[in-house]
Amino acid sequence: MFQKKCETCAIYVPSAQTCQIMGSAMQGKIKPTDFCSKHIDIGQMPICSKCQRGTLEPIIEKQGNEYKIYCPSCYNGNRIFP
Repeated sequence: MFQKKCETCAIYVPSAQTCQIMGSAMQGKIKPTDFCSKHIDIGQMPICSKCQRGTLEPIIEKQGNEYKIYCPSCYNGNRIFP
């Protein structure tokens, strides 16, 4: 059986031990082994082309013949951070 832990959730940010829907007050307080009723599987949301994290606020940019998806942290106007 697939376990819906934070570590398998598309909106969990392991480096900050937080969740994109929890806000900064919960930073460092959500462990990968925690459970949540809002679990989102990786295939159910857009994934940032740069950081490979799921994003609740995708920014889509056309680059040549391709479309790229970015999260707000990796995108600033028309400039992609290296």
